[in-house]
Amino acid sequence: MKNVSRSRLRAAKSYLPTRTRTLRPSRAVRVIGLAVIFHLFSIGIAAAAPPAGRIAADSTQVSRWLKQAMPSDFKQGGFSGLQYWQWLGLFIVIVLGVLANYTARALLRPVFRRGLQRSGLGLDDKSVQKARRSIGPFVGAVVWLLLIRLLGFTGAARDVALTATAVYAVFTGTIASWRMVDVLADALLRMAKRTESRVDDVVIPMVRKATKVFLVAFGLVYCAQNLNINIIPLITGLGIGGLAVAFAAKDTIENFFGSVAVVLDRSFEVGDWVVVGDVEGIVEQLGFRSTKVRTFSNSQVTIPNASLVRASVDNYGRRAYRRWNTTISVQYDTSPEKLLAFTEGIRELVRRHPYTRKDSYQVWCNDFADSGLKVLLYVFYQLPDWSTELRERERLLVDIVRLADRLGVKFAFPTRTVHHFQGEPGPSGSRYEIPRGTSD
Repeated sequence: MKNVSRSRLRAAKSYLPTRTRTLRPSRAVRVIGLAVIFHLFSIGIAAAAPPAGRIAADSTQVSRWLKQAMPSDFKQGGFSGLQYWQWLGLFIVIVLGVLANYTARALLRPVFRRGLQRSGLGLDDKSVQKARRSIGPFVGAVVWLLLIRLLGFTGAARDVALTATAVYAVFTGTIASWRMVDVLADALLRMAKRTESRVDDVVIPMVRKATKVFLVAFGLVYCAQNLNINIIPLITGLGIGGLAVAFAAKDTIENFFGSVAVVLDRSFEVGDWVVVGDVEGIVEQLGFRSTKVRTFSNSQVTIPNASLVRASVDNYGRRAYRRWNTTISVQYDTSPEKLLAFTEGIRELVRRHPYTRKDSYQVWCNDFADSGLKVLLYVFYQLPDWSTELRERERLLVDIVRLADRLGVKFAFPTRTVHHFQGEPGPSGSRYEIPRGTSD
C-alpha cells in the first residue's frame, strides 16, 4: 500500500506546475564578485612581499641555511652582484614556478571539466579552457614571489627581483580574473535566459563591464606603486583638470546615468518590442552608453541612453492584451434576421476562441457604408508573440467566413450603380434647344 501511495504521489506531483527560478541581480553580483575576490587575493599575495630595504628574519635564516648547504665552490665568486649559489637557486626557483604552472593546469582540468558537465549550461569550451590555463601562470608567479626572497638578494638585485615578480603576479592575476569574469558572466546569462525575468539580461552585462574596469584600474594602481610611480600628483592633476574632462565627457556621463535610470525605472527589458520616436524594433542590448534595437527590417539602431530618458517609450512587449479593431461589410440586401444571426454567431465564435478575452469584446452592426452594412469587430487577444497573433486572427476570420456561408450572408465590396435615363427627342431632333439671339 505504501508503494502504491508513493507512486500516486509522484504522479500527482508530475502534474503540478513547475515554478521557474528567478536569478536575482544581487545573486549575479555576488557570483561575479568571486572573480573580484580572486583578483584581490592575487593583489594581496603580491603585497605580501616586504618593501625594499627590509629583510624578514625567517627569509634571512633560510637563505643562510641554503648558503651553508651549497658546495664550497658555489659560495665563492659570482657575477652581476650575485654569487654562484644564488644564480643556481634562481634557476631552481624558475623551474619550480614553471612546474607549478603546469601542475595547476593539470589539477584544474578535471575540476573544470566536471563543473562544465554538471552545470548543463552549454558553456563555450574554449573560453572555459582559457580561464583554466590563465590560472597556471598566476600560480607560478606566486611560487616565484614566495621563494625568491629565500635567496638572500640584497640591494638593487632584491629590488628588481621583487618588483618584477610582484608586477608579473598582478598581471597574471588580472588576466585570470578577467577570463573568470567572462566565464561566470556567460554562465549567469545562460541561467537568466531560463527565467521569466529579463532584468538579469540587462544587469549582468553591465556588472560584467564594471567588474572588468575595476580589475584593470586596481591592477594598474598597484603596478604603479611597485614601480615607485607616485600616483598622488596624477590624481591631483585629474582633480584640477576634472572640469575640462567633465565638459569633454558630458555626453558619456549623461549616457551612463541614463542607463542607470533605464535599469532602475525598468521601462523596457531586453527582448521587448518598443517604439522610441521613429525607431521600432526589439531591444537587443542595453549598455553603459547606448541601447541597441533590432528593427523589423533587420537593421540595428543605436540609441543613446540620454535620449531614452527624455523620449517617450511605447513598450508593446508589456501589453497584457493585443487589440484588434476591424469592420466587416455585408451587402444591403441582407435581411435583418440574417444580420442579427450573423452578429450573434460572431460573438459566439469570440466566446469560444481559446485566445480571446471573454469579458471585453464588441460585435455590432454600427454603420451604413457606401457599399454595404458595416459590422464592428472589436476583440482582445492574450498572446505571447506576434506570430501567434497572426495565426489566431486567421483562424477567427476563417470561422467568420464559414459562418457567413452557412447563413447565406454575402460580403460587400466597393461597387457603383449607374442609372442611365434616355429622354424623348424634341421637334428639332434634340431634347434641348439652344436659344438663338434675334437682331433687328
